[in-house]
Amino acid sequence: MAEKYGSEKCIVLEYHTNDELATSQTESRAQWYNARGLPTAKFNGTKTQVGGSETIQTEYEKIVNELMQTTASFSITLSGNISSEHAMMKATVTPLTTATRSNLKFRWAMYEDNVELKGKRYRFVVREIVTEDSLPLQGKKPVDIKRTFKVNPAWKYTNLGIVAFIQDDSSKEILQAAVFKAGK
Repeated sequence: MAEKYGSEKCIVLEYHTNDELATSQTESRAQWYNARGLPTAKFNGTKTQVGGSETIQTEYEKIVNELMQTTASFSITLSGNISSEHAMMKATVTPLTTATRSNLKFRWAMYEDNVELKGKRYRFVVREIVTEDSLPLQGKKPVDIKRTFKVNPAWKYTNLGIVAFIQDDSSKEILQAAVFKAGK
């Protein structure tokens, strides 16, 4: 799915649980989403597909294609730098409508792609859910949010990416997301 649609249309994050790639943050996030089985896929935080099979991609594509028909309420532009020691990021959030929503949170997640572990390769492994900010929006005025993140030396920093997303905590719906990859 990630290769087919590209990160402009489909951002994938893997929250590992009960394995060597799990963290207390990813375990907590899976509980927050009420994930009951493995694998559980969440699309935009609301649509759920539990389990896996040879035909699962067809089911995923139906959901993704349906979600692509929705109109975005926000745009997120990311800029910054990811090095072996830290990531310095700036997000500019621009409301595209004047409608106001409460319970909006701005979240950052750092992931590592192509993680090798015991002869297996894992994609888009969430390494850290970095921070959570309330989103102070007023009309259509853009808002800048800046963060600096520490990079674990055990991670291959050239495979790191930062995903920034806006989420309604009442419904758990992700309203917009953007990704910044190392080397950009």
